[in-house]
Amino acid sequence: MRTLILIGFVSCMSLLLSCRRAPSSGTTEQKSVEQRVSDLEHSLNGSSHQPTENELKTEAEHDLAEIRSLGLVDRALRDFGSRFPNAAIQTCRISYFMDTNTVWCSIGYRVAGHEDVQDDSFGYRRQTGTNWTLIRNEDKKR
Repeated sequence: MRTLILIGFVSCMSLLLSCRRAPSSGTTEQKSVEQRVSDLEHSLNGSSHQPTENELKTEAEHDLAEIRSLGLVDRALRDFGSRFPNAAIQTCRISYFMDTNTVWCSIGYRVAGHEDVQDDSFGYRRQTGTNWTLIRNEDKKR
């Protein structure tokens, strides 16, 4: 019985020691949620290369240019405008989601008489070639 308690104690101590944080180099790097998710994906995929902020920014700009060339930025703004004709857009984010066959849009907007910024999120899924279909969560409350 004492042996089991001793083994349990040693196991717990080694686990605690292995989970200890590495000593700080004096700077604390704050990473965005997107960067932490990207880091996790890369570590799970066995990739040792961690993209820099510049690489991520360049990739996002390239993706946006590609999405714009497909006409999906203008389409997203038209689709949003037809759904909320009196809304003033505050923010607009559009990017690929998971792969280049899905584009996701998130638009922050205000409506006259309401101070809060509201959000409308929707996407497009590629059917064939340049044929994209709208993805909308109709259960979402406005």
